[in-house]
Amino acid sequence: MIVAVSHLLYDSYPGATANPDLNPIFSKKLVATYGGKSVTVTVTRKCMGCAGKYDLDFTPTAFSRLANTDVGRLTGVDWKWA
Repeated sequence: MIVAVSHLLYDSYPGATANPDLNPIFSKKLVATYGGKSVTVTVTRKCMGCAGKYDLDFTPTAFSRLANTDVGRLTGVDWKWA
């Protein structure tokens, strides 16, 4: 499963380049936890609509591992690098 991280984090990650595919954050795995549920996802892009530096944008499949997709947005998601 994949995830987009905030453009603020993606672009400031150590070693970031103008080519987003060469950014060291690309293909890193992270574990997100919400409500006692966890999902491991791979960073494949940046989220231009994410306002906070540590915001995530999940695919529907990854999101559904944490909560019902009808919820829309989740606040209080914890995550760490895998």
